[in-house]
Parts: sequence; structure tokens; C-alpha cells
Amino acid sequence: RKSGSRLKMSRKPVDSDFKQQRLRAWQPILTPAWVIGTFLLVGIAFIIIGALLKDASDNVVEYTEQYDGDGTSSSHADCMITESDQGTNCTITFSIEDEMKSPVYVYYQLENFYQNHRRYVKSRSDAQLRGEDLSLDDLSDCDPLKEEDGLRLSPCGLIANSMFNDKIWLTDSSESSVEMLETGIAWESDVENKFVQEEYTDEANTKYLYELYPKIVSEDEGVENEHFIVWMRTAGLPNFRKLYGRIEQDLPAGSTVSFQINNNFRVDSFEGTKSLVLSTTSFFGGKNSFLGIAYIVVGCLCVALGAAFAVKHKIAPRKLGDTHALAWKTQ
Repeated sequence: RKSGSRLKMSRKPVDSDFKQQRLRAWQPILTPAWVIGTFLLVGIAFIIIGALLKDASDNVVEYTEQYDGDGTSSSHADCMITESDQGTNCTITFSIEDEMKSPVYVYYQLENFYQNHRRYVKSRSDAQLRGEDLSLDDLSDCDPLKEEDGLRLSPCGLIANSMFNDKIWLTDSSESSVEMLETGIAWESDVENKFVQEEYTDEANTKYLYELYPKIVSEDEGVENEHFIVWMRTAGLPNFRKLYGRIEQDLPAGSTVSFQINNNFRVDSFEGTKSLVLSTTSFFGGKNSFLGIAYIVVGCLCVALGAAFAVKHKIAPRKLGDTHALAWKTQ
């Protein structure tokens, strides 16, 4: 700028409709009719949605048998273990009272196991799980468990080295040709993008996954084993279930299905329980009545409030001013 001149500065916004907040807008006037109608409409909609969700949940057929931990029935006492990798064998039989349409899902359920603990969740190396060959110095993300007995762990971390390692087989069914598939149980994105077994180039100084869990993971699969991939997707709550297998045949009412379990995963050390679950699903997931009931309760509350406001407005109406007389300064 020219010497000796002073530029006049101003923080005042430009005089436009946008910057001076004069754009046309619509602001609802909450008259009694609007309020009552809104409450009734929302309430009815919530009740309908809640009834649909509750009905879908009620149509899910589910059977659960606890086989380890405090509260296990005497009929499954032979399943319980007190040491890790104890390898106790037992059989659990489900009697199907209501027809189960395929696909039928087989889950294991754990209670009081905190996979959501901050230190537990962070203890993993995603780079190592993607197949990168990392040294001990590169595995700080796995603290406090990146080596054991002087051997580098592959994979390292608390999650990978506390994997659920009970072995479950479908051994008998009153229906012919019923089998449990153990593939297609993990997220497709996890299988394709997040887990690649690194080359077995340093077996003398490394303990690999197939050596930790030989009954579950084969040497060819390594970290690409789907049971392992399912386990690595940590649960957000201490009580959770994870998919173990699926049955692609219908199970008619009156049939039976038996599973043999090789019990290795100890739960008494954290005062937990362990169950086997057989379940169908609905369009919004497994059996869960809470969401449907919550919608119905909120809907009934809205209808009740709408009705109360309507009665009050009918008995003792409040005189309103003429809303057409409302005006705002324009320029």
C-alpha cells in the first residue's frame, strides 16, 4: 500500500442475506393440535415397529446348554475342567421341540470374560497378522505378551494367545445328512484383507499359532483359520457369544442333535461360564426381545401423553394468539 496511507479495517460482515442471517426459513409453531398429533403419530409408529421386532424375535428358535463354570447342571458335570488344555470329552444333546429352519447357527457363549478391557484390546499387531515378518523390537503393540520361553510369538498379544480352544464336533443327529460347516463363519472383509500367515522362516526362534492350538489350527491355515479370525474380533461386553459353525439343513421338531466337546478352555480362573448355543436368526439378528419391548414402551408412552394433552386441551383449552400476526423485521 502507499506510504502514509491507512487502510480502514472492519470486522463487519458483508451486507448479504446469508452473512446477515436473513435467509428465508421455516419455524414450526407448536400449537396443541401439532403437539397432540405428533405424539399420537410417533407413538402408533413405534408400537407397530416394536410389535414387528418382538414377533421376529419370538420366532427365533434357540437352545442353550451350559457345560462349564458355576451353575453347570449335574448332567454336564463330566464336561467341567480345572486346568487349561485338560482335554476332557463330553457330549451335549439338544432335543428340538420347535422346527429350526436353515441356516442353524452353532455358537459358543462365554460369560464374565472381559474382551473389552483396554489393555487386552490393544495387545495385538495388525501388521504381523497381515503377514509381515517382524522382529521382537517391532512388536511393542503386543505388550505385555510378545514372547514366551525366549521364543517370539507369531501371532503375539493377549487376544491371540487366549483363544477359545474347545473343539466341537456334530457327532450324531436323528436326521440324516446333517453336518456342521466351520467355514464362512468370519467376516469376509477380515478373511480377505486382515489375516495372512507369514512364512515359516524362523521356526527355531518362533512359536507359531498351530503350535499353540494344534487341535484347532493347522499348519497350512495359521492365522487364516476362521475360528481364530472370529476370536480376534473382540466383543464389546463381558457376556458374549461367537459363531463356531453353521448347519445348512432344517431340523424338524422332535429331532435330536448331539455334539461332542473336547474341553480345553478354562473358565473357573475368571469365574466365568461356558455354553453351547443352537439358534436360528431373523431379519435383524438373533433372539433379543429388548429392542421390540423398548419400542412398544416408548410408543405407548407417546400415545398416553398425546391422549393426556388432548383431554387437557378439551377440558381447559388455552387461548392462543393469532399466529398470522407474527412478523419479523425485514429490510
